[in-house]
Amino acid sequence: MTDVAYAAYVAGRFQDARQGYLAILKEKHNHREALQGVAASALRGGDSDQAWWMYRRLLAEYPHDPLATAGLINLSKGRDLEADTFMLEKLLHEQPQTAYLHFSLGSLYAHAGRWPEARAAFARAARLEGNNPDYACNLAITMDQLGDVEHARSYYGKALELSRYRQPYFDPKEIRSRLAFLTDRVSDHMR
Repeated sequence: MTDVAYAAYVAGRFQDARQGYLAILKEKHNHREALQGVAASALRGGDSDQAWWMYRRLLAEYPHDPLATAGLINLSKGRDLEADTFMLEKLLHEQPQTAYLHFSLGSLYAHAGRWPEARAAFARAARLEGNNPDYACNLAITMDQLGDVEHARSYYGKALELSRYRQPYFDPKEIRSRLAFLTDRVSDHMR
């Protein structure tokens, strides 16, 4: 049953995914993957309140769950950058192969305008989970912010390609527009 809910999540059918995970929770109240799935589906579906509550519930059941901790930090939108950064770095020390934690750290750095650090964190996330369009897109944005147009174009293109197979957070139309702008800019400089 978790496979069906996860497939709906990957396909961008967040309401279906949420319902599937909630059905699992009716039978098993503390099913870790279902709690994570409801929270992530709620967040992607635009219900940050339910996501917050589900992450809190997940932490009540599993106090050291890194995805729940990172989810709550992401929902806090960097209100306490120093404490949030410390917490994510601590989690990464314990679980350095968790792409979502690197992505969350990169998001904190980007929110603070710390682009070189954001680039490094997003690059690690993209290396660990190379099929995630959002990781490639955020890496492209940091490259763009740092003026590295060639790498930005490359990662925007990769993000668009990956978005054909997995529902992204970003709007592909906006990314295509940015990619076209950067391509035109490069062409103008070559003339």
